[in-house]
Amino acid sequence: MLTARQKFKKEKLSDYWSWIKAVWVNARGNPLTFDNRHYLKLVYQDQFRNIVYTKSAQMGLSERGISESIWVADQLDKVVLYTFPAQIQLQDFVQARVNPVISYSDYLKAKTENVDEKIHKLGLKKIGKGFIYFRGSTNEKQIITVDADMVVLDERDRFSQDSIPFIDKRMLGSELKWRREISTPTLPDMGIHKAYIDSDQRVWEIECKQCGLWQELDLFKNIDFDKNLCICKKCKKEMNRYADGRWNALKPERSEETHGYKINGLYNPMVTTEQIVKKYKKANINGFSELQQFFNQDIGVPYEIKGQSLQLSDIEKCRRDYISPYKVKLNTFAGCDVGNTKHHMIVVQKRGKSLLRVVWAGTLNNFFGPQDSVESVMETYGVQRLVIDKKPQTTMVAKLIAKYGKRVYACNYPNSNFSVQNYFAWDDVKRELDVDRTISLDYLISDIQNERIELPGNINSVESFYDQLRSSVRITEKNKRTGIETARWVEKKADHYLHALNYARMAQIGIKGSQALLDYYREPEEGLTPNFIDWVRINGMRMQ
Repeated sequence: MLTARQKFKKEKLSDYWSWIKAVWVNARGNPLTFDNRHYLKLVYQDQFRNIVYTKSAQMGLSERGISESIWVADQLDKVVLYTFPAQIQLQDFVQARVNPVISYSDYLKAKTENVDEKIHKLGLKKIGKGFIYFRGSTNEKQIITVDADMVVLDERDRFSQDSIPFIDKRMLGSELKWRREISTPTLPDMGIHKAYIDSDQRVWEIECKQCGLWQELDLFKNIDFDKNLCICKKCKKEMNRYADGRWNALKPERSEETHGYKINGLYNPMVTTEQIVKKYKKANINGFSELQQFFNQDIGVPYEIKGQSLQLSDIEKCRRDYISPYKVKLNTFAGCDVGNTKHHMIVVQKRGKSLLRVVWAGTLNNFFGPQDSVESVMETYGVQRLVIDKKPQTTMVAKLIAKYGKRVYACNYPNSNFSVQNYFAWDDVKRELDVDRTISLDYLISDIQNERIELPGNINSVESFYDQLRSSVRITEKNKRTGIETARWVEKKADHYLHALNYARMAQIGIKGSQALLDYYREPEEGLTPNFIDWVRINGMRMQ
C-alpha cells in the first residue's frame, strides 16, 4: 500500500482537503469515501473559524471533527482541545475512533512512533509538533490547564452549560481561535439548535429531476409512508435521497460570524426509506421517549412535547394573598444559585409538614456585607439552613461555611447512582450536600404543580422569576446498549431561580431526610395533578 508521502508531495498536505484524501483512514482502516455522501464534500472543505454542525447520528461529523483536529496539530503545529460531555465517553471515543486511525495510517504512525509513551497517553496525543488534549467537560481542573488554538465540543447538547465558558476561555491567547460544535439536537432553541439558529443556517438541498424544484428533504413532506418512497414535495415524483446537491445559507448575512450546517438524517445512505418509516411508526406507538430519540438521533431535528415543563398556570396557582418581602424569622430556610457576578437567592418558611412559603426572592451582588449580600439576607430572615451552589465560587462559599457552620451547606449535583429512595447525601464534616439533580427537581416541580409551594402575590414583579422556573424541560433518553430509559432536566436558557428554589427545598428537608418519592405520593390528595401521579407509578422504577 502506498504511503501518504508517496501519494502526495509534502506541500500538498498543508491543504486539509488534500491531506484527508492522502492521509486519513477510518477506524476500520479504509480510506475516507464520499460515495452517496455528497453533502460532506463542502463540509470538509470549509475551515471557517466558527462552525456549528447539527446532525442526526452516523452522518460522518465526528470523523470530520477528529480528522481536522489531527490536521491542525500535524500541519499547523497547534494545540487542540477536544471535549466530550463526560470522561467515560471520551475514553470510548479515543480507544475506538482515534487509536485505530493512527495505527492504520502509515503517515500518522510515522508522526507518532517516536513520541515518549508518557506523553502519548489516552488524554493527550502528540502529532508532529502539535498536541491534541482530550477532556471530559466536567473536569474543570484538566480543562483550565490547556491553552488551545482550537476547541471542539462533540455532543454539545450533553454538556453542562457551566462548562462552556471554561472551554471557550482556553483560546484567549491564540491567534487562530477555531471553534467547532457538533451534536445531535435535543430541544428547540437550546444548545446546538440555538447555535445553529444564530448561524447562517445552511441546509442541504437536492433538485427534483422532474419539476426542477430545489428542496431540503422533510420527513412529512418528502416521505411517502404508504409506498416507502422519497418524493418531491411539489410534483410528488420519486427522488434520489443521495443525489448530489448544494448547500444553501438561509441567513447569508450571518456568514461572517458563524457557518451552521444542518445535516438531516434523511440523507443517510446507510438507512433505507423503509427503515425510516418503520422506525417512525414504532416510535409513534411507543411514546414520547422513543419519539424524541427518533427525531433527535434518526432525523436530526429538535423535538419537544408539551407537558414536560412547568406551565405558567402551574406557577400562577401558587400565588397567595401576601406580599414579598414577608418579614419572618421562624422556620426559615434558603437556597442560593451562585454565579460569577450575580447570585439568585430564595428564602422560604416551612409551614406544616410539606408546605413551603416563599418569603423573599431576588438577586445579590455580594457574599458578605450589610446589604445586597447573602450574609444580609441570612441575618434579616434568621435563616436556619442555607444550601448554596458550591461552584463556581468555591472559595467564597467556603468562607460562608466558616462563618455560619452548620447553617450553610455547599451543594453538588454529582454523577452518582442515586435512587428514588435515596436521592441525597449530607456530609456534616465537609458541610456539603450531594443531591440527584433529576429526582430532586422532580420533587420540586411536583410540589409546585400540587401547590405545596406558596408564592407571594407580587412574585411576578421579580425579574425573570417566571421564565427561569419554566426554562427547564424534562426529557427521557434510552441507552442504545441496554435499552434502559433515564430522565434528566435540561435547561433551555437561564434557570437560576429554579435551582435556588430546589436548594431551599433541600435545606428544609434536613439531614434526617424525607419520604421516598413513591411513598410521598402513594395516595393522591384532593387536587393532586393526575398526570404526575401516573408518571410516578409508571416511571418511578426507571430512575432507580
